[in-house]
Amino acid sequence: GPTEDDCNQKKDQSSCDALGCSWCTAGAVPPSCHTLENAAKLPSAVFKCDKTFESFSDNLLQNVTGFAL
Repeated sequence: GPTEDDCNQKKDQSSCDALGCSWCTAGAVPPSCHTLENAAKLPSAVFKCDKTFESFSDNLLQNVTGFAL
């Protein structure tokens, strides 16, 4: 997967997500792009990330289940 440096270089949500990174917004700081692993470590009370390992694995599970049906 992408490195934290790869993710940090993305300055908009669509290119961040397309790379397989997580786009994180917070009230006090500009939005930023992180690896899923690092996004999961951010304090969730402050940062709202569109993807984390947790949601990624859930989605994967749902997709696989959906195909199986």
